[in-house]
Amino acid sequence: MDMTRRRFEYVVARALEAIPEAFKPYLEGLPVVVEDEPSVELLETLGVPPGETLLGLFSGPAVGEEMQGSVLLPARITVFRLPHLADAENVLELEREVARTVLHEVAHRFGIGEERLEDLGLG
Repeated sequence: MDMTRRRFEYVVARALEAIPEAFKPYLEGLPVVVEDEPSVELLETLGVPPGETLLGLFSGPAVGEEMQGSVLLPARITVFRLPHLADAENVLELEREVARTVLHEVAHRFGIGEERLEDLGLG
């Protein structure tokens, strides 16, 4: 599937709009960026097996882990465009998968781990 970066960013923005209102105050100021694909170094660092990739990544401290004056990197969500486009057969499927990825990464923002996300069907 093919889609411009600008259109993909719009899909990501719509996915963020769908996040329940109760959670939005915790997302204020949280950068959500689109990158084409994860680097080989990032995949190796995270232990992603060869032939697999990432659709998104939350980096930084979860809500409640931030400390005043801390040297931790600020929290951020990255959504990878090309892996999403490679997996989707049509726009509707792409929108669903982007929404799922955004929700998955927002859950990490709240400290929810991979095992619990699997239990919730968001793994």
